[in-house]
Parts: sequence; structure tokens; C-alpha cells
Amino acid sequence: MKKLTSITGREFNLTSNKSKKTWTIRTNGFKYCTYPMSNEDWNSSDFWSGNDWSNFMKTNDYYRVN
Repeated sequence: MKKLTSITGREFNLTSNKSKKTWTIRTNGFKYCTYPMSNEDWNSSDFWSGNDWSNFMKTNDYYRVN
């Protein structure tokens, strides 16, 4: 599990699923999952900062998990 913080102080707890090329994201008391990523996005996402994840959360490339 990775723990990252954005410049605004938003905390992200991230868990990867390498076989599905997805991430589980826990932030602000909610749980989300990314849709499967392309090879290029998957390879680079391991190096994303908290700010990168904050920007990712502004897209529609994930869904909320109950």
C-alpha cells in the first residue's frame, strides 16, 4: 500500500492490482477503483505523486466502491 499526500493535504491510500492493472484508492473516507489502465498509464502510475492522483480524481476513469 502506498500513502501519498497532495499539496492541498488530501491523503491517498493506494493499493495496486497488477494482474488487472487497476488501483484501489481510499481518500476522504471513500473507496474508489480505477478502470483497467493502458500499459503506458499503468507503468507511469506507479510514479505518480499525490498531486497526480488528485488530478486523476477529476477525471471519469474510476468508480466508487461501496
